[in-house]
Amino acid sequence: MKKNNKAVLIIEDESVVALELESFTKSKGFNVVGVVDNYNDAFTIIQEQTIDILLCDIYIKGSKSGIDFVEDAKKYQEFKVIYLTAFADEDTISKAIDTAPSSYLTKPFKREELYIALKLASKEEKVCNIGYGYSYNEHKQLLLYENEIVALGKKEHILLQLLIKKKGKIVTFEELEYVIWPYQSVSDSTRRTLIYRLNKKLKVPLIITISGIGYSLSI
Repeated sequence: MKKNNKAVLIIEDESVVALELESFTKSKGFNVVGVVDNYNDAFTIIQEQTIDILLCDIYIKGSKSGIDFVEDAKKYQEFKVIYLTAFADEDTISKAIDTAPSSYLTKPFKREELYIALKLASKEEKVCNIGYGYSYNEHKQLLLYENEIVALGKKEHILLQLLIKKKGKIVTFEELEYVIWPYQSVSDSTRRTLIYRLNKKLKVPLIITISGIGYSLSI
């Protein structure tokens, strides 16, 4: 089996299941960097090395859940999440979805289902290098500054995506207003406030105003 060099961390508190997950994942060419059954041991691993994929049971040993781990770990690094759980109640699913997992498998699951989930999580994402230390992950809709997440609002994300797609070309006032405020009449001050708010969150003002015409991205 050809190796793909994707680093996988497994959090599973059932030892038999954990061994099966490790064996199967390795057999498909993945690099398993750790197999643990609790939050603390998993956190130690992600503090020491980067992972690409997390295979994570939701209910693990200790007071904190797999969802708790994902929420906290993603403050330090980005990775794909495949949840494994015997529970499929609405509340658990809702909390898991909030962390944007790649897949959600309900136990017992088939090996084929796990393999498909691993393949989907392995898919390379489109990341645009904006410059000045900034990059934008289009799939996850994340703006990163030197690999740290920059928190943006919904309209700020739409604005940035529009500017990135233009690749340095001008986005006219009319085009911007149509995309961000469809079927609404907005004032110049509303538009300027959005630009100001986004630029203020950046260490380098990336958005350039073209007087009387529109905006472009400084790339």
